[in-house]
Amino acid sequence: MQGFELWPRIFRCISHVAAGFVRNFPRVPGVCIPLRGAAVPVESLEQEPTRIEMGRWKPPPPKSSPYITPEGYEVLQADLKTLWTRRADVVKALSAAAAEGDRSENAEYIYRKKELGGIDYRIRYLQKRLPNLNIVREAPRSDRVHFGAWVTLERDDGSHAEYRIVGADEADAANGLISLDSPLARALLRKSPGDETELHIDDRRETLIIERVRYE
Repeated sequence: MQGFELWPRIFRCISHVAAGFVRNFPRVPGVCIPLRGAAVPVESLEQEPTRIEMGRWKPPPPKSSPYITPEGYEVLQADLKTLWTRRADVVKALSAAAAEGDRSENAEYIYRKKELGGIDYRIRYLQKRLPNLNIVREAPRSDRVHFGAWVTLERDDGSHAEYRIVGADEADAANGLISLDSPLARALLRKSPGDETELHIDDRRETLIIERVRYE
């Protein structure tokens, strides 16, 4: 029994010896000490543990609906063609700016490089997006609100507004074109003239009355 009682003391002695060995081990960069089967750099054994700050996780944005009007599709195609032409001009300007010397202090070079990056990003998006879009060419024979409808509304304050429900890639609220994925469009879908619907945005609620629905 006495032999078994000695084992804890023996282990404690070995631990103290090993700790002293680690503290006095020459600080040679790159030298590792095996520790529980893993090679650990000597320098890291006396460092304070590093606190890892986890950034706030953000879910990826939802994918927009793959629908577009014929007019909107033509605009995107024209946009892509214009971008290729513009890209050629920017590449020439970028090459000329790069030939002037130190690029780190060359404002023209830095500006053109950023401009080229923005153009390339938009080109890649359109090249990927255009083949996946569904062009809605036929208007439904209905007085209900569907994709492509122009909807005249009466708001809470008695004012009137008209919007058209279009694809996300052609939305332009300033001109009355709202995305199919927008809260307003979702509140209007499948409604008919005379129907009321509520629009919920954050803590705000508004009652809307559908006055007219038309298609072009």
